[in-house]
Amino acid sequence: GYYAVSGTNLSASISGVQSSALDYLTGLTVNQGPNTIVLTTAMATAGRDTIRVSADGTYAISSNYINASGRGTIYVLINTSNTWSQQTTLIPTEYVSGTAFLGQNGIGLSADATVAAFGSPQIASGSGTWIYTRSGTTWTQRTSTLIGTGGSRKGFSVALSKNGRTFVSGCTGGSSGVQVWEGEGASWTQLGYYQGSGSVGGSIEMGYAVDISADAQTIAF
Repeated sequence: GYYAVSGTNLSASISGVQSSALDYLTGLTVNQGPNTIVLTTAMATAGRDTIRVSADGTYAISSNYINASGRGTIYVLINTSNTWSQQTTLIPTEYVSGTAFLGQNGIGLSADATVAAFGSPQIASGSGTWIYTRSGTTWTQRTSTLIGTGGSRKGFSVALSKNGRTFVSGCTGGSSGVQVWEGEGASWTQLGYYQGSGSVGGSIEMGYAVDISADAQTIAF
């Protein structure tokens, strides 16, 4: 690939910008063999926790699950001619001001960056996951909170398939496990709730981290 992304929650400074947590989005150009790499662009912005990049390296989404005001935010970044900039922010209408943990431990982005999925395990109206879709440069919230059945703290972690039509959501509280959802646009259905073998419960925190294969045939948690 042509783009690399890394994150840190440590204090750092890039181009004179000081922040408590940074994302680095860097275009890579390889000249005269694999050992010659030129860092062509760099961007640093505050407070990032989870990062996903589109297949062609044009879009990235990143979560700041808690900021100075106690609120979480999802950031959409776009790469134009090897220059990264913030395109917009995504904050669901159900997300109560002052409540943290938005996109804390996993956000999903389809390969073509037309679908984004992320959750919050801690909102007053019930924890769960939201779906956004992109048309051109416009992002639209397509669902209210997708809560479904299973353990508590739904949406703690989220992963999305390549085509953006299947996602998994980790539920780390109570009888913890993983939800699987399928759908498109504003219409989504929970296909099942899955737990590993052996004892289950809040102390186990199944679903703390989740992933799904590109073809949506395999999940891991």
